[in-house]
Amino acid sequence: MLVGKPHIENFLPQRAPIVMVDELLEASTEHAITRFEIRSNTLFVEKNFLTEAGLIENIAQTAAAQAGYLAQQQGVATPVGFIASINDLKILESPTVGVVLTTSISVINRVFEVIIIQAQTKQDMRELCSCQMKIFIKPQDRA
Repeated sequence: MLVGKPHIENFLPQRAPIVMVDELLEASTEHAITRFEIRSNTLFVEKNFLTEAGLIENIAQTAAAQAGYLAQQQGVATPVGFIASINDLKILESPTVGVVLTTSISVINRVFEVIIIQAQTKQDMRELCSCQMKIFIKPQDRA
């Protein structure tokens, strides 16, 4: 594990109560893996299930954690990203409170301030969600 729960907000532009990542397990310029436990007070939980918006936000924050980690390794501020588009979204199952999600992203392409990722969220070995996401990264000044 690269970053645990007490320090994850140092690598994300989001703040509680919208933080949807607990741990950054792996991060490189080409991929990242995070883990997140769904709690009853999680912002996107409705009737004990994490909503589609919650799954999407978890994917976006996995990309944000990757970007924040790499930025800090380079001595620059954590960048802010904005979802530009989501393609091929497949939600196979809505996870419940208490479930631990493992989300992985792979960078498909980078063009200037736009990054395209392929993402997959699993519970144990079972795929729950996948999509391709285009994210606009707002450049930041040096830290």
